[in-house]
Amino acid sequence: MTRSPSATPVRASATRRLAALALAVALVPACGSTPPSRFYVLAPTTELNPAAEPEVHLGLETVVLPDSVDRPQMVTVVSAHERRVSELDRWAEPLTVGATRVLGQYLEAEFGATSVVPLRNRYGPELDGVVAVEVLTFDARPSGDSTLVARVDVQIGNWRQSGRVASTFDNTFGDSGAPAVARGLSAHMGTVAHVAAELVRAGLSADAGG
Repeated sequence: MTRSPSATPVRASATRRLAALALAVALVPACGSTPPSRFYVLAPTTELNPAAEPEVHLGLETVVLPDSVDRPQMVTVVSAHERRVSELDRWAEPLTVGATRVLGQYLEAEFGATSVVPLRNRYGPELDGVVAVEVLTFDARPSGDSTLVARVDVQIGNWRQSGRVASTFDNTFGDSGAPAVARGLSAHMGTVAHVAAELVRAGLSADAGG
């Protein structure tokens, strides 16, 4: 069989084109890849200096959050009717878990030797009272400024009392965006803890007075 003189160059040219196409396809995902996600946690925003008060054992219900923000992604306010959900800025733990943990840390600082037991762990010392918090609204802006409205319920024995918290966080730090949103929600939990502590003190006084 006689081979055509042009057959080899044509095959070589076709092979080079296929190789170039494969390289181009391989480069597309790299050029259009999504940046890695950033993860944030809540933490006390000030140094906690425990007060010198009698030891108190409190049960802490899991903090209830609005469905609009209780998700892995961070949510910020665009307008009165629009929210932006970030796929890159995420919470490193369920937000209810982080909010409950930080609220407990602030409460322990309010009372010094206080033991705060999450009520999902039903083990621990006999409780003097129970604290429950429902966050009604949490609106955070990309600037880092945020507002929070919450309801606080405290039960000490047969004594029950509720309070309402309206907290504002003005971001005076140099950053903005997700880090400031996390710092703001952490600060709000400190305000909520202070209101809850005042209710607990009133309940303990009422219970002692009998």
